[in-house]
Amino acid sequence: MEKVFTSTLLYCTLVFILFHNAPSNCLEYTPPSEKSENSSNATTIELHEGIEFAFEPYKTWGQGIELDSLLLVAYPKSSEEVVELVNWARKNGRNVRPRGFKHSFPPLTVTKDTDPSKVVLVDMVRHITNLEMTTIPAEDTVTNETLRAVKAETGASWQDLMTFLETNNAGLVHSIIIGDATIGGVLAIGAHGAAVPAKGEFLKPGFSFGSLSNLIAAFKAVVWDPETKTYVLKSFSRSDPDSRVFLAHVGRAFLTEVTLIVGENYSLRCKSIVDIPAEELFADPDKNPNATRTFASFLDETGRADVQWYQFTKNPWLKVWSVEPSKPSSCVEVNGPYNYQFPVNINEPTKTVPELGEIAYENVLKGLASKNASDVWGASKNIMLYSNGSSQPIVYGGVVVLTSREKIQKVLSTVVNFYKSLNDEYAAKSEYPIDYYIKFRVTGIDNANDTLIKDAVNTVLSPLSPPKEYPDFNVAFWMNTFTHRNNKLGNQFMKRFEEFYYDTFNGEPGLARPEWSKSWAYTDEGPFTNTNMLEKIIPARFGSDWEWAVSVLNKYDPERVFSNSFLDNSLHL
Repeated sequence: MEKVFTSTLLYCTLVFILFHNAPSNCLEYTPPSEKSENSSNATTIELHEGIEFAFEPYKTWGQGIELDSLLLVAYPKSSEEVVELVNWARKNGRNVRPRGFKHSFPPLTVTKDTDPSKVVLVDMVRHITNLEMTTIPAEDTVTNETLRAVKAETGASWQDLMTFLETNNAGLVHSIIIGDATIGGVLAIGAHGAAVPAKGEFLKPGFSFGSLSNLIAAFKAVVWDPETKTYVLKSFSRSDPDSRVFLAHVGRAFLTEVTLIVGENYSLRCKSIVDIPAEELFADPDKNPNATRTFASFLDETGRADVQWYQFTKNPWLKVWSVEPSKPSSCVEVNGPYNYQFPVNINEPTKTVPELGEIAYENVLKGLASKNASDVWGASKNIMLYSNGSSQPIVYGGVVVLTSREKIQKVLSTVVNFYKSLNDEYAAKSEYPIDYYIKFRVTGIDNANDTLIKDAVNTVLSPLSPPKEYPDFNVAFWMNTFTHRNNKLGNQFMKRFEEFYYDTFNGEPGLARPEWSKSWAYTDEGPFTNTNMLEKIIPARFGSDWEWAVSVLNKYDPERVFSNSFLDNSLHL
Protein backbone atom coordinates (compact mmCIF):
# COMPACT_ATOMS: atom_id res chain seq x y z
CA MET A 1 0.00 0.00 0.00
CA GLU A 2 1.16 3.49 -0.75
CA LYS A 3 -0.21 6.57 1.03
CA VAL A 4 -0.24 10.13 -0.15
CA PHE A 5 -1.36 13.02 2.09
CA THR A 6 -2.47 16.40 0.83
CA SER A 7 -3.18 19.11 3.44
CA THR A 8 -4.57 22.60 3.66
CA LEU A 9 -5.52 24.62 6.70
CA LEU A 10 -9.02 23.11 6.66
CA TYR A 11 -8.74 19.54 5.52
CA CYS A 12 -6.64 16.49 5.01
CA THR A 13 -7.38 13.83 2.41
CA LEU A 14 -5.92 10.38 2.43
CA VAL A 15 -5.22 8.76 -0.89
CA PHE A 16 -4.06 5.22 -1.32
CA ILE A 17 -3.88 2.21 -3.60
CA LEU A 18 -5.33 -1.22 -2.95
CA PHE A 19 -3.35 -3.89 -4.79
CA HIS A 20 -5.35 -6.73 -6.26
CA ASN A 21 -3.67 -9.20 -3.93
CA ALA A 22 -3.54 -6.95 -0.87
CA PRO A 23 -4.57 -8.44 2.50
CA SER A 24 -8.19 -7.87 3.52
CA ASN A 25 -7.29 -5.59 6.43
CA CYS A 26 -5.04 -3.22 4.52
CA LEU A 27 -7.65 -0.44 4.41
CA GLU A 28 -8.33 -0.22 8.14
CA TYR A 29 -7.73 3.52 8.42
CA THR A 30 -9.94 6.19 9.91
CA PRO A 31 -10.31 9.04 7.40
CA PRO A 32 -10.22 12.61 8.69
CA SER A 33 -13.64 14.22 9.18
CA GLU A 34 -12.59 17.74 8.16
CA LYS A 35 -13.86 18.92 4.82
CA SER A 36 -13.45 21.92 2.58
CA GLU A 37 -14.54 23.01 -0.84
CA ASN A 38 -11.19 21.74 -2.16
CA SER A 39 -11.63 18.22 -0.81
CA SER A 40 -13.22 16.97 -4.01
CA ASN A 41 -10.00 17.88 -5.84
CA ALA A 42 -7.96 15.32 -3.93
CA THR A 43 -4.93 14.09 -5.88
CA THR A 44 -4.82 10.36 -6.50
CA ILE A 45 -2.06 8.10 -7.75
CA GLU A 46 -2.30 4.92 -9.74
CA LEU A 47 0.00 1.90 -9.92
CA HIS A 48 -0.08 -0.65 -12.71
CA GLU A 49 -1.48 -3.49 -10.60
CA GLY A 50 -3.74 -1.41 -8.37
CA ILE A 51 -7.24 0.01 -8.07
CA GLU A 52 -7.26 3.71 -7.38
CA PHE A 53 -8.81 4.94 -4.09
CA ALA A 54 -9.33 8.19 -2.19
CA PHE A 55 -11.26 9.61 0.77
CA GLU A 56 -13.67 12.30 -0.43
CA PRO A 57 -16.69 14.30 0.78
CA TYR A 58 -20.24 13.44 -0.23
CA LYS A 59 -22.96 15.95 -1.06
CA THR A 60 -25.95 15.43 -3.34
CA TRP A 61 -26.99 17.81 -6.09
CA GLY A 62 -30.12 18.89 -4.22
CA GLN A 63 -28.08 19.44 -1.06
CA GLY A 64 -30.35 17.10 0.89
CA ILE A 65 -27.61 14.63 1.87
CA GLU A 66 -24.24 15.94 3.03
CA LEU A 67 -22.03 13.81 5.25
CA ASP A 68 -19.70 15.11 7.94
CA SER A 69 -17.18 12.34 7.31
CA LEU A 70 -15.17 11.60 4.20
CA LEU A 71 -16.06 8.39 2.36
CA LEU A 72 -13.84 5.81 0.71
CA VAL A 73 -14.13 6.15 -3.08
CA ALA A 74 -12.78 3.63 -5.59
CA TYR A 75 -12.03 4.27 -9.27
CA PRO A 76 -12.17 0.94 -11.15
CA LYS A 77 -11.26 0.96 -14.81
CA SER A 78 -13.38 -1.97 -15.97
CA SER A 79 -16.28 -4.22 -15.07
CA GLU A 80 -13.78 -6.85 -13.98
CA GLU A 81 -12.23 -4.45 -11.49
CA VAL A 82 -15.71 -3.65 -10.19
CA VAL A 83 -16.17 -7.37 -9.47
CA GLU A 84 -12.84 -7.54 -7.64
CA LEU A 85 -13.83 -4.52 -5.62
CA VAL A 86 -17.22 -5.99 -4.71
CA ASN A 87 -15.65 -9.21 -3.45
CA TRP A 88 -13.07 -7.24 -1.43
CA ALA A 89 -15.87 -5.13 0.08
CA ARG A 90 -17.91 -8.20 1.00
CA LYS A 91 -14.96 -9.76 2.82
CA ASN A 92 -14.38 -6.51 4.68
CA GLY A 93 -17.97 -5.89 5.72
CA ARG A 94 -18.60 -2.93 3.43
CA ASN A 95 -21.58 -2.06 1.28
CA VAL A 96 -20.85 -1.12 -2.33
CA ARG A 97 -22.63 1.95 -3.69
CA PRO A 98 -22.15 3.28 -7.24
CA ARG A 99 -21.32 6.99 -7.44
CA GLY A 100 -22.32 9.05 -10.42
CA PHE A 101 -23.26 12.73 -10.49
CA LYS A 102 -25.27 12.47 -7.24
CA HIS A 103 -28.19 14.05 -9.06
CA SER A 104 -31.07 12.64 -7.04
CA PHE A 105 -32.97 13.25 -3.83
CA PRO A 106 -33.75 9.92 -2.10
CA PRO A 107 -31.16 8.15 0.08
CA LEU A 108 -30.71 5.28 -2.36
CA THR A 109 -26.90 5.58 -2.53
CA VAL A 110 -25.92 6.59 0.99
CA THR A 111 -27.87 7.88 3.97
CA LYS A 112 -27.22 10.72 6.38
CA ASP A 113 -26.22 8.19 9.06
CA THR A 114 -23.79 6.26 6.83
CA ASP A 115 -20.87 4.73 8.74
CA PRO A 116 -17.76 5.55 6.65
CA SER A 117 -16.10 2.30 7.73
CA LYS A 118 -18.99 0.26 6.28
CA VAL A 119 -19.22 1.54 2.72
CA VAL A 120 -17.14 2.03 -0.41
CA LEU A 121 -18.36 4.29 -3.20
CA VAL A 122 -17.56 3.07 -6.70
CA ASP A 123 -16.98 6.01 -9.00
CA MET A 124 -18.37 5.14 -12.41
CA VAL A 125 -17.86 8.40 -14.31
CA ARG A 126 -14.07 8.46 -14.60
CA HIS A 127 -13.49 5.17 -16.45
CA ILE A 128 -16.65 3.03 -16.93
CA THR A 129 -17.95 5.12 -19.83
CA ASN A 130 -17.51 3.26 -23.13
CA LEU A 131 -20.20 3.65 -25.82
CA GLU A 132 -20.52 1.69 -29.06
CA MET A 133 -23.23 1.09 -31.63
CA THR A 134 -24.44 -2.47 -32.07
CA THR A 135 -27.47 -4.40 -33.28
CA ILE A 136 -30.05 -6.84 -31.96
CA PRO A 137 -29.84 -9.93 -34.24
CA ALA A 138 -32.84 -10.64 -36.44
CA GLU A 139 -33.31 -14.07 -34.87
CA ASP A 140 -33.96 -12.35 -31.51
CA THR A 141 -36.70 -10.00 -32.75
CA VAL A 142 -40.39 -10.60 -33.41
CA THR A 143 -40.06 -8.92 -36.81
CA ASN A 144 -37.09 -11.11 -37.85
CA GLU A 145 -35.23 -7.91 -38.65
CA THR A 146 -32.16 -6.50 -36.97
CA LEU A 147 -32.65 -3.58 -34.59
CA ARG A 148 -30.23 -0.76 -33.94
CA ALA A 149 -28.90 -0.53 -30.42
CA VAL A 150 -26.20 1.07 -28.33
CA LYS A 151 -23.97 -0.83 -25.91
CA ALA A 152 -23.16 1.52 -23.04
CA GLU A 153 -21.16 1.29 -19.86
CA THR A 154 -23.27 2.67 -17.05
CA GLY A 155 -20.89 5.40 -15.90
CA ALA A 156 -21.28 7.38 -19.13
CA SER A 157 -23.29 10.57 -18.78
CA TRP A 158 -26.72 10.87 -20.33
CA GLN A 159 -25.53 13.82 -22.40
CA ASP A 160 -22.61 11.79 -23.73
CA LEU A 161 -25.05 9.04 -24.67
CA MET A 162 -27.38 11.46 -26.47
CA THR A 163 -24.46 13.10 -28.27
CA PHE A 164 -23.06 9.72 -29.30
CA LEU A 165 -26.45 8.66 -30.65
CA GLU A 166 -26.81 11.91 -32.58
CA THR A 167 -23.38 11.34 -34.15
CA ASN A 168 -24.64 7.96 -35.34
CA ASN A 169 -28.00 9.29 -36.62
CA ALA A 170 -29.82 7.61 -33.74
CA GLY A 171 -32.08 8.94 -31.01
CA LEU A 172 -34.83 8.36 -28.45
CA VAL A 173 -38.48 9.31 -28.54
CA HIS A 174 -38.16 11.11 -25.19
CA SER A 175 -35.44 11.82 -22.65
CA ILE A 176 -34.71 13.23 -19.24
CA ILE A 177 -34.11 16.98 -19.43
CA ILE A 178 -30.64 17.03 -17.83
CA GLY A 179 -27.37 15.66 -19.16
CA ASP A 180 -25.32 15.27 -15.99
CA ALA A 181 -26.73 11.94 -14.83
CA THR A 182 -25.17 8.54 -15.41
CA ILE A 183 -26.85 5.98 -17.62
CA GLY A 184 -26.85 3.58 -14.66
CA GLY A 185 -28.55 6.10 -12.39
CA VAL A 186 -31.17 7.01 -14.97
CA LEU A 187 -32.12 3.38 -15.53
CA ALA A 188 -32.03 2.37 -11.86
CA ILE A 189 -35.03 4.56 -11.05
CA GLY A 190 -37.03 4.21 -14.28
CA ALA A 191 -36.50 7.80 -15.39
CA HIS A 192 -38.59 9.45 -18.07
CA GLY A 193 -39.13 12.37 -20.40
CA ALA A 194 -42.43 13.57 -21.86
CA ALA A 195 -44.10 11.80 -24.79
CA VAL A 196 -47.21 9.84 -25.75
CA PRO A 197 -48.43 9.08 -29.26
CA ALA A 198 -50.11 12.01 -30.94
CA LYS A 199 -53.36 11.22 -32.70
CA GLY A 200 -52.52 9.04 -35.67
CA GLU A 201 -48.90 8.50 -34.56
CA PHE A 202 -47.49 4.98 -34.47
CA LEU A 203 -44.48 3.78 -32.50
CA LYS A 204 -41.39 3.37 -34.66
CA PRO A 205 -38.83 0.57 -34.17
CA GLY A 206 -36.28 1.36 -31.49
CA PHE A 207 -38.57 3.72 -29.58
CA SER A 208 -40.71 3.39 -26.46
CA PHE A 209 -43.15 5.78 -24.80
CA GLY A 210 -42.52 4.09 -21.45
CA SER A 211 -39.68 4.67 -19.02
CA LEU A 212 -36.13 4.79 -20.31
CA SER A 213 -35.56 1.48 -18.51
CA ASN A 214 -37.97 -0.08 -20.99
CA LEU A 215 -35.31 0.42 -23.69
CA ILE A 216 -33.01 -2.19 -22.14
CA ALA A 217 -32.42 -5.18 -24.41
CA ALA A 218 -29.58 -6.79 -22.44
CA PHE A 219 -27.20 -5.97 -19.62
CA LYS A 220 -24.35 -7.13 -17.41
CA ALA A 221 -24.73 -7.13 -13.63
CA VAL A 222 -22.56 -8.09 -10.68
CA VAL A 223 -24.38 -10.93 -8.92
CA TRP A 224 -23.79 -13.65 -6.34
CA ASP A 225 -22.66 -17.04 -7.66
CA PRO A 226 -23.68 -19.79 -5.21
CA GLU A 227 -21.23 -22.27 -6.72
CA THR A 228 -18.08 -20.21 -6.27
CA LYS A 229 -19.54 -18.25 -3.33
CA THR A 230 -18.29 -15.03 -4.86
CA TYR A 231 -19.77 -12.16 -6.81
CA VAL A 232 -19.35 -12.49 -10.58
CA LEU A 233 -20.29 -10.64 -13.74
CA LYS A 234 -23.36 -12.15 -15.40
CA SER A 235 -25.00 -11.32 -18.73
CA PHE A 236 -28.81 -11.11 -18.98
CA SER A 237 -31.11 -10.81 -21.97
CA ARG A 238 -34.50 -9.09 -21.88
CA SER A 239 -36.15 -12.48 -22.32
CA ASP A 240 -34.67 -13.79 -19.06
CA PRO A 241 -37.54 -13.82 -16.50
CA ASP A 242 -35.25 -12.60 -13.72
CA SER A 243 -34.10 -9.63 -15.79
CA ARG A 244 -37.34 -7.86 -14.90
CA VAL A 245 -36.06 -6.85 -11.48
CA PHE A 246 -32.83 -5.33 -12.80
CA LEU A 247 -34.44 -3.03 -15.38
CA ALA A 248 -35.31 -0.49 -12.66
CA HIS A 249 -33.85 -1.83 -9.41
CA VAL A 250 -34.06 1.28 -7.16
CA GLY A 251 -30.45 0.91 -6.03
CA ARG A 252 -30.52 -2.78 -5.07
CA ALA A 253 -28.31 -4.03 -7.91
CA PHE A 254 -25.15 -3.09 -9.76
CA LEU A 255 -25.19 -2.95 -13.57
CA THR A 256 -21.97 -2.19 -15.40
CA GLU A 257 -23.17 -2.35 -19.01
CA VAL A 258 -26.49 -2.09 -20.83
CA THR A 259 -27.65 -2.54 -24.40
CA LEU A 260 -30.45 -0.12 -25.30
CA ILE A 261 -32.64 -0.18 -28.37
CA VAL A 262 -32.56 3.08 -30.32
CA GLY A 263 -34.41 4.53 -33.28
CA GLU A 264 -33.53 6.81 -36.15
CA ASN A 265 -32.73 10.36 -35.14
CA TYR A 266 -35.13 13.16 -36.03
CA SER A 267 -35.68 16.88 -35.51
CA LEU A 268 -37.96 18.55 -32.98
CA ARG A 269 -39.58 21.91 -32.59
CA CYS A 270 -40.31 23.35 -29.14
CA LYS A 271 -42.76 26.20 -28.86
CA SER A 272 -43.19 28.02 -25.56
CA ILE A 273 -46.76 29.17 -24.94
CA VAL A 274 -47.46 31.64 -22.15
CA ASP A 275 -50.84 33.15 -23.08
CA ILE A 276 -53.21 30.40 -21.86
CA PRO A 277 -54.79 30.96 -18.43
CA ALA A 278 -54.46 28.10 -15.97
CA GLU A 279 -58.27 27.82 -15.81
CA GLU A 280 -58.33 26.97 -19.51
CA LEU A 281 -55.22 24.79 -19.76
CA PHE A 282 -56.26 22.73 -16.70
CA ALA A 283 -60.02 22.85 -17.36
CA ASP A 284 -62.21 20.11 -15.90
CA PRO A 285 -63.57 18.25 -18.97
CA ASP A 286 -66.86 17.53 -17.16
CA LYS A 287 -67.49 21.16 -16.21
CA ASN A 288 -65.99 22.81 -19.28
CA PRO A 289 -66.23 20.32 -22.16
CA ASN A 290 -65.90 23.07 -24.79
CA ALA A 291 -62.46 24.24 -23.67
CA THR A 292 -60.14 24.00 -26.65
CA ARG A 293 -56.66 24.93 -25.39
CA THR A 294 -56.37 22.19 -22.80
CA PHE A 295 -53.27 20.21 -21.89
CA ALA A 296 -54.86 17.06 -23.33
CA SER A 297 -55.57 18.85 -26.62
CA PHE A 298 -51.87 19.60 -27.09
CA LEU A 299 -51.03 15.97 -26.37
CA ASP A 300 -53.55 14.91 -29.01
CA GLU A 301 -51.93 17.27 -31.49
CA THR A 302 -48.23 16.60 -30.91
CA GLY A 303 -47.94 14.00 -28.12
CA ARG A 304 -45.21 15.96 -26.35
CA ALA A 305 -45.66 18.73 -23.78
CA ASP A 306 -44.74 19.83 -20.30
CA VAL A 307 -46.00 22.69 -18.18
CA GLN A 308 -44.54 24.72 -15.30
CA TRP A 309 -47.01 26.76 -13.26
CA TYR A 310 -45.27 29.29 -11.05
CA GLN A 311 -46.92 30.21 -7.78
CA PHE A 312 -49.35 33.12 -7.85
CA THR A 313 -49.20 33.56 -11.62
CA LYS A 314 -52.09 33.41 -14.07
CA ASN A 315 -50.58 31.77 -17.15
CA PRO A 316 -48.37 28.66 -16.94
CA TRP A 317 -45.25 28.16 -19.07
CA LEU A 318 -46.27 25.46 -21.55
CA LYS A 319 -43.65 23.83 -23.78
CA VAL A 320 -45.00 21.88 -26.74
CA TRP A 321 -42.70 19.68 -28.83
CA SER A 322 -43.55 18.49 -32.32
CA VAL A 323 -41.68 16.29 -34.78
CA GLU A 324 -40.67 18.55 -37.68
CA PRO A 325 -38.34 17.13 -40.37
CA SER A 326 -37.69 20.62 -41.78
CA LYS A 327 -37.27 23.89 -39.90
CA PRO A 328 -40.45 25.99 -39.86
CA SER A 329 -39.76 29.52 -41.07
CA SER A 330 -40.71 31.05 -37.71
CA CYS A 331 -38.29 28.91 -35.71
CA VAL A 332 -34.79 29.65 -34.51
CA GLU A 333 -32.41 26.77 -35.25
CA VAL A 334 -30.33 25.62 -32.27
CA ASN A 335 -27.15 23.55 -32.54
CA GLY A 336 -26.70 22.56 -28.93
CA PRO A 337 -28.74 21.70 -25.81
CA TYR A 338 -29.81 23.88 -22.85
CA ASN A 339 -31.46 26.68 -24.74
CA TYR A 340 -33.21 28.24 -21.75
CA GLN A 341 -30.11 29.59 -20.04
CA PHE A 342 -31.76 32.48 -18.29
CA PRO A 343 -32.43 32.73 -14.54
CA VAL A 344 -35.49 30.53 -14.18
CA ASN A 345 -33.96 29.58 -10.83
CA ILE A 346 -33.37 32.31 -8.26
CA ASN A 347 -31.40 32.33 -5.05
CA GLU A 348 -32.92 31.07 -1.85
CA PRO A 349 -34.61 34.00 -0.08
CA THR A 350 -33.98 34.97 3.52
CA LYS A 351 -37.67 34.31 4.10
CA THR A 352 -40.41 32.79 2.00
CA VAL A 353 -42.46 35.38 0.16
CA PRO A 354 -45.44 34.97 -2.20
CA GLU A 355 -43.66 37.08 -4.85
CA LEU A 356 -41.01 34.42 -5.41
CA GLY A 357 -42.95 32.54 -8.09
CA GLU A 358 -43.91 35.78 -9.80
CA ILE A 359 -40.27 36.88 -9.96
CA ALA A 360 -39.19 33.54 -11.43
CA TYR A 361 -42.00 33.66 -14.00
CA GLU A 362 -41.01 37.18 -15.07
CA ASN A 363 -37.47 35.89 -15.56
CA VAL A 364 -38.85 33.21 -17.86
CA LEU A 365 -40.77 35.72 -19.97
CA LYS A 366 -37.79 38.06 -20.22
CA GLY A 367 -35.44 35.18 -21.00
CA LEU A 368 -37.61 33.73 -23.75
CA ALA A 369 -37.70 37.16 -25.40
CA SER A 370 -34.07 38.19 -24.92
CA LYS A 371 -32.66 34.80 -25.95
CA ASN A 372 -35.10 34.40 -28.85
CA ALA A 373 -36.02 31.02 -27.38
CA SER A 374 -39.81 31.00 -27.67
CA ASP A 375 -39.83 28.84 -30.79
CA VAL A 376 -36.76 26.70 -31.41
CA TRP A 377 -35.94 23.80 -33.74
CA GLY A 378 -33.08 21.36 -34.00
CA ALA A 379 -31.86 17.79 -33.59
CA SER A 380 -33.87 15.89 -30.98
CA LYS A 381 -31.08 15.92 -28.38
CA ASN A 382 -30.75 19.68 -28.51
CA ILE A 383 -34.45 20.16 -27.83
CA MET A 384 -35.01 17.45 -25.21
CA LEU A 385 -32.00 18.39 -23.04
CA TYR A 386 -33.06 21.77 -21.74
CA SER A 387 -31.94 22.00 -18.10
CA ASN A 388 -28.25 22.29 -17.27
CA GLY A 389 -28.91 21.01 -13.76
CA SER A 390 -27.26 23.88 -11.88
CA SER A 391 -27.37 23.05 -8.18
CA GLN A 392 -30.08 24.77 -6.16
CA PRO A 393 -31.24 24.24 -2.55
CA ILE A 394 -34.62 23.10 -3.85
CA VAL A 395 -36.76 20.10 -2.90
CA TYR A 396 -38.56 18.25 -5.69
CA GLY A 397 -41.63 16.29 -4.63
CA GLY A 398 -42.62 13.59 -7.11
CA VAL A 399 -45.70 11.45 -7.76
CA VAL A 400 -46.90 9.63 -10.87
CA VAL A 401 -50.46 8.49 -11.66
CA LEU A 402 -51.02 5.62 -14.08
CA THR A 403 -54.30 6.07 -15.91
CA SER A 404 -55.94 5.74 -19.33
CA ARG A 405 -55.40 8.22 -22.16
CA GLU A 406 -58.95 9.58 -22.15
CA LYS A 407 -58.69 10.46 -18.44
CA ILE A 408 -55.55 12.61 -18.59
CA GLN A 409 -57.37 15.95 -18.51
CA LYS A 410 -59.65 14.78 -15.69
CA VAL A 411 -56.72 13.61 -13.60
CA LEU A 412 -54.92 16.90 -14.26
CA SER A 413 -57.89 19.06 -13.30
CA THR A 414 -58.52 17.02 -10.16
CA VAL A 415 -54.91 17.48 -9.06
CA VAL A 416 -54.85 21.20 -9.90
CA ASN A 417 -58.11 21.87 -8.04
CA PHE A 418 -56.80 20.26 -4.86
CA TYR A 419 -53.40 21.93 -5.25
CA LYS A 420 -55.03 25.35 -5.63
CA SER A 421 -57.39 24.85 -2.69
CA LEU A 422 -54.54 23.72 -0.44
CA ASN A 423 -52.42 26.70 -1.49
CA ASP A 424 -55.34 29.05 -0.83
CA GLU A 425 -55.79 27.55 2.63
CA TYR A 426 -52.18 28.34 3.53
CA ALA A 427 -52.20 31.74 1.83
CA ALA A 428 -55.19 32.80 3.97
CA LYS A 429 -52.81 32.44 6.93
CA SER A 430 -49.99 34.24 5.05
CA GLU A 431 -48.14 30.96 4.67
CA TYR A 432 -46.56 29.80 1.42
CA PRO A 433 -45.26 26.22 1.57
CA ILE A 434 -44.70 25.88 -2.19
CA ASP A 435 -42.81 29.02 -3.15
CA TYR A 436 -41.67 28.07 -6.64
CA TYR A 437 -43.74 26.05 -9.12
CA ILE A 438 -45.51 22.82 -9.96
CA LYS A 439 -44.68 20.80 -13.09
CA PHE A 440 -46.71 18.30 -15.12
CA ARG A 441 -45.65 15.84 -17.82
CA VAL A 442 -47.18 12.75 -19.47
CA THR A 443 -45.62 9.55 -20.83
CA GLY A 444 -46.77 6.10 -21.81
CA ILE A 445 -46.26 3.14 -19.48
CA ASP A 446 -43.76 0.32 -19.83
CA ASN A 447 -44.60 -2.28 -22.43
CA ALA A 448 -42.07 -5.01 -23.18
CA ASN A 449 -43.54 -5.37 -26.67
CA ASP A 450 -42.08 -1.95 -27.55
CA THR A 451 -38.64 -3.55 -27.69
CA LEU A 452 -39.67 -5.98 -30.48
CA ILE A 453 -37.50 -8.58 -28.70
CA LYS A 454 -38.84 -12.12 -28.58
CA ASP A 455 -40.24 -13.09 -25.17
CA ALA A 456 -39.24 -9.74 -23.66
CA VAL A 457 -40.44 -9.29 -20.07
CA ASN A 458 -41.89 -6.20 -18.41
CA THR A 459 -40.35 -4.08 -15.71
CA VAL A 460 -41.58 -4.66 -12.15
CA LEU A 461 -40.16 -1.82 -10.00
CA SER A 462 -40.28 0.99 -12.53
CA PRO A 463 -42.89 3.64 -11.66
CA LEU A 464 -44.34 2.76 -15.07
CA SER A 465 -44.49 -1.01 -14.60
CA PRO A 466 -47.89 -2.06 -15.99
CA PRO A 467 -50.35 -2.86 -13.15
CA LYS A 468 -51.93 -6.27 -13.75
CA GLU A 469 -55.23 -5.16 -12.19
CA TYR A 470 -55.69 -2.29 -14.63
CA PRO A 471 -54.87 -3.43 -18.18
CA ASP A 472 -56.56 -0.35 -19.67
CA PHE A 473 -54.02 2.01 -18.10
CA ASN A 474 -51.74 3.15 -20.92
CA VAL A 475 -50.36 6.57 -19.87
CA ALA A 476 -48.70 8.12 -16.84
CA PHE A 477 -49.27 11.60 -15.42
CA TRP A 478 -46.21 13.00 -13.63
CA MET A 479 -46.31 15.78 -11.03
CA ASN A 480 -43.40 17.58 -9.36
CA THR A 481 -43.53 20.36 -6.78
CA PHE A 482 -40.56 22.69 -6.37
CA THR A 483 -39.87 24.63 -3.19
CA HIS A 484 -36.77 25.93 -1.42
CA ARG A 485 -35.23 23.67 1.18
CA ASN A 486 -35.48 26.20 4.02
CA ASN A 487 -39.25 26.40 3.54
CA LYS A 488 -40.20 23.99 6.31
CA LEU A 489 -43.92 24.28 5.59
CA GLY A 490 -43.19 22.43 2.36
CA ASN A 491 -42.94 19.15 4.25
CA GLN A 492 -46.38 19.59 5.79
CA PHE A 493 -47.86 20.61 2.44
CA MET A 494 -46.38 17.63 0.63
CA LYS A 495 -47.57 15.23 3.31
CA ARG A 496 -51.13 16.39 2.71
CA PHE A 497 -50.65 16.48 -1.06
CA GLU A 498 -49.35 12.89 -1.05
CA GLU A 499 -52.26 11.77 1.12
CA PHE A 500 -54.64 13.27 -1.42
CA TYR A 501 -52.82 11.55 -4.29
CA TYR A 502 -52.77 8.10 -2.77
CA ASP A 503 -56.35 8.35 -1.48
CA THR A 504 -57.78 9.73 -4.72
CA PHE A 505 -55.83 7.55 -7.15
CA ASN A 506 -56.14 4.15 -5.57
CA GLY A 507 -57.20 2.28 -8.69
CA GLU A 508 -59.79 4.46 -10.40
CA PRO A 509 -59.42 6.83 -12.13
CA GLY A 510 -55.71 6.12 -11.67
CA LEU A 511 -53.01 4.49 -9.58
CA ALA A 512 -50.51 6.70 -7.73
CA ARG A 513 -46.87 5.65 -7.25
CA PRO A 514 -43.69 7.48 -6.20
CA GLU A 515 -41.27 8.98 -8.69
CA TRP A 516 -38.15 7.26 -7.37
CA SER A 517 -35.71 10.05 -8.27
CA LYS A 518 -37.64 12.77 -6.41
CA SER A 519 -38.82 13.22 -2.79
CA TRP A 520 -41.67 11.11 -1.39
CA ALA A 521 -43.04 9.46 1.77
CA TYR A 522 -43.46 12.78 3.58
CA THR A 523 -44.19 13.63 7.19
CA ASP A 524 -43.85 17.02 8.85
CA GLU A 525 -40.20 16.08 9.46
CA GLY A 526 -39.47 15.72 5.76
CA PRO A 527 -39.42 13.17 2.92
CA PHE A 528 -38.56 9.48 3.32
CA THR A 529 -39.87 9.45 6.90
CA ASN A 530 -43.44 8.18 6.51
CA THR A 531 -43.23 4.62 7.83
CA ASN A 532 -46.73 3.66 6.72
CA MET A 533 -46.03 4.91 3.21
CA LEU A 534 -42.65 3.16 3.02
CA GLU A 535 -43.69 -0.19 4.48
CA LYS A 536 -47.26 -0.60 3.28
CA ILE A 537 -48.68 1.88 0.79
CA ILE A 538 -45.83 2.04 -1.73
CA PRO A 539 -45.20 -1.74 -1.89
CA ALA A 540 -48.94 -2.31 -2.29
CA ARG A 541 -48.97 -0.10 -5.39
CA PHE A 542 -46.78 -2.68 -7.15
CA GLY A 543 -48.97 -5.63 -6.11
CA SER A 544 -47.49 -9.11 -5.83
CA ASP A 545 -44.60 -8.01 -8.05
CA TRP A 546 -43.04 -6.24 -5.06
CA GLU A 547 -42.54 -9.40 -2.99
CA TRP A 548 -41.34 -11.28 -6.05
CA ALA A 549 -38.83 -8.51 -6.81
CA VAL A 550 -37.50 -8.54 -3.25
CA SER A 551 -36.97 -12.30 -3.41
CA VAL A 552 -35.11 -12.12 -6.73
CA LEU A 553 -32.94 -9.22 -5.60
CA ASN A 554 -32.00 -11.20 -2.50
CA LYS A 555 -31.26 -14.22 -4.66
CA TYR A 556 -28.66 -12.27 -6.64
CA ASP A 557 -27.40 -10.29 -3.65
CA PRO A 558 -27.98 -12.45 -0.55
CA GLU A 559 -25.23 -10.63 1.35
CA ARG A 560 -27.01 -7.30 0.65
CA VAL A 561 -23.75 -5.76 -0.48
CA PHE A 562 -25.74 -3.51 -2.83
CA SER A 563 -27.87 -1.86 -0.17
CA ASN A 564 -27.90 0.66 2.67
CA SER A 565 -29.81 1.29 5.90
CA PHE A 566 -32.71 3.04 4.13
CA LEU A 567 -33.24 0.21 1.64
CA ASP A 568 -32.78 -2.37 4.42
CA ASN A 569 -34.84 -0.88 7.23
CA SER A 570 -37.25 1.64 5.71
CA LEU A 571 -38.20 0.55 2.20
CA HIS A 572 -37.42 -3.12 2.95
CA LEU A 573 -36.43 -3.71 -0.65
